[in-house]
Amino acid sequence: MNVELERFAENLGFARRARGYTQAIMAEKLGIARSTYAGYETGKRSPDIEMLSKISETLYVSADELLGRYDYGTPNLIKEAKADYFVEPKYSVEDYFNLPNPMDYELIEGELIKKNAPSDKHQIIVVQLVMHFYQEIKSRCKKCEVIPAPFCVVLSERNGVVVQPDVSVICHRELIQDGVCMGAPDLIVEVISKNNEKYDYYEKLRIYEKYGVREYWLVDPLRERIIMYVFEERLAPVVAPFSEQMSSRVIKGLTLNLGKLLAEYEAQF
Repeated sequence: MNVELERFAENLGFARRARGYTQAIMAEKLGIARSTYAGYETGKRSPDIEMLSKISETLYVSADELLGRYDYGTPNLIKEAKADYFVEPKYSVEDYFNLPNPMDYELIEGELIKKNAPSDKHQIIVVQLVMHFYQEIKSRCKKCEVIPAPFCVVLSERNGVVVQPDVSVICHRELIQDGVCMGAPDLIVEVISKNNEKYDYYEKLRIYEKYGVREYWLVDPLRERIIMYVFEERLAPVVAPFSEQMSSRVIKGLTLNLGKLLAEYEAQF
């Protein structure tokens, strides 16, 4: 990625957040597919002059500011947004991947977080979810990938964010580069354990919303419930017990009755 395109992609993300728009809203306002707009923010696509002008008008920010071509030292939208969203990472993404055992950690805005070993119950649920998701999704949408942990998702190179979700559903396969997802998956699922409860409920929720994950499911075996956050729609979270069906709003046709799935698993023994 050339420097100017990288700068534009970064500034575009800052400006969008400052206006309170999701990627889906921006795509709708611009009259383009969400995947096309997402490509602008990841630097995989470059808008033509007409689209750049339309983006500038939509965000009420000059094209020069988006391209980072000048800075007079005066207040502007992107500078203010950077102050809100940018943190100077203690460890970079490069530092993370140079660790002897990077899979033992996650990188949260430059801070290394040691991962706890999952329990057998946790892993059984993850395996059941992956098999079910794969079957459900591949029968409807062959372009989406369903990938379990350990698998690195780089949510922000600049801010130093690398996570390893229990399950990632990625429908823009161009994000998968050299065995790593470079950008936000469409859907992330985390299965709660006692030793990671606060981390997944609060810190991961904050990070996933901030860095563009479209939908986040929290599977809580202790309380036997699933909580679904649809960030791009800004709706209240949906809460359902394991005994009821949960339906994704982002991955069309994806449904889950985890109680039934686990009962069928136990019936094998």
